[in-house]
Amino acid sequence: MIKPLKKLGQHFLRDRRALTEFARYVCGSFQALEIGVGYGTITLALNDCVGYIVGIEIDSRFTPYLQNLQFQVNVDVVLGDAISPPVRLDAFDVVYGAIPYNITGPLLSMLARWCGGKVVLLIQREVAQRLAANPGSNEYGRITVLISACYNVKLGGIYGPKSFAPPPKVYSRFVVLEPKRRIDRKLLECLERVTQCLFSGRRKLAKKMVKKCFNFEIDLGDKRVYELPLEVFLEIARKVCVSSNV
Repeated sequence: MIKPLKKLGQHFLRDRRALTEFARYVCGSFQALEIGVGYGTITLALNDCVGYIVGIEIDSRFTPYLQNLQFQVNVDVVLGDAISPPVRLDAFDVVYGAIPYNITGPLLSMLARWCGGKVVLLIQREVAQRLAANPGSNEYGRITVLISACYNVKLGGIYGPKSFAPPPKVYSRFVVLEPKRRIDRKLLECLERVTQCLFSGRRKLAKKMVKKCFNFEIDLGDKRVYELPLEVFLEIARKVCVSSNV
């Protein structure tokens, strides 16, 4: 057995119920991208029901296990960093994986910029619930807005520490992101700018933050930044795009 590296946040899935849930969401896909292959536990649970799987693994110590996976006719594995994937995401209709907690934030930001196909992740429970949060709630934040711009968010099963080896200190939960629209790339870039600046004053009056960040006025009443729905953030982003000629 390979010793898990703390710096990579490695906790290996060993719960068959979670493998079954992955299959429920991913089976039937034509081309799937797996993030963090490890021993290939999830890969082997899905290779019979997915047309073609490409796996990304950053830890070269798993090379012997990855070579064994290559004997599966519909599986290829590449060494690389999922945050800067060595493959084109647009080639896949689903991206999935049990994600190390320390890369969840950067990965979600990357997927929000992709704004592409279906995404199935097993991530820290609190982060999953943040993605599905409603405006005005404590969990509602920048990543909620960025993800909801492109995806409908569905929460799945919850798994305790014993579902992994070694056990983490937190619970994990499935989140399924179903693509709902293709958003113009420039508008997405403006939305990133808007959310980054406005959420720096999360509980401040939204109209004052807009004025401070982008030097124009918009009637938002007495709403705080964390109370604004997605549609309002998109409206502000459109104005920012126009004013800056992005």
